[in-house]
Amino acid sequence: MKTYSVHPIGIIHTPYHEKYDAPRQPARNELPEKQGGAEKPIIGTIELFPHQNFEQATDDLAGFEYIWIIFLFDKNGEWKPKVLPPRGRKKRGVFATRSPHRPNPIG
Repeated sequence: MKTYSVHPIGIIHTPYHEKYDAPRQPARNELPEKQGGAEKPIIGTIELFPHQNFEQATDDLAGFEYIWIIFLFDKNGEWKPKVLPPRGRKKRGVFATRSPHRPNPIG
């Protein structure tokens, strides 16, 4: 079986420092922070590592409303073939869920 290696190109910063602080299923009407009755957006940033020409690679992104981000769950331990979803009553196969506990850490 072929193996692959990946090299990080940056890091994501959010206001959440513990995994249990992050929203489980974020949606516009479920944002945890409100400001004067209006929703206050949760801001995160992506810091690309310097000196690798990533500035050129990000040219023209400003015209898009959304981008896809592929990341690694760097703090997960071992994976589990069956997991209990947050509001579930029975364990399900990990590939039928959004659980981060997978055979590889790709998210």
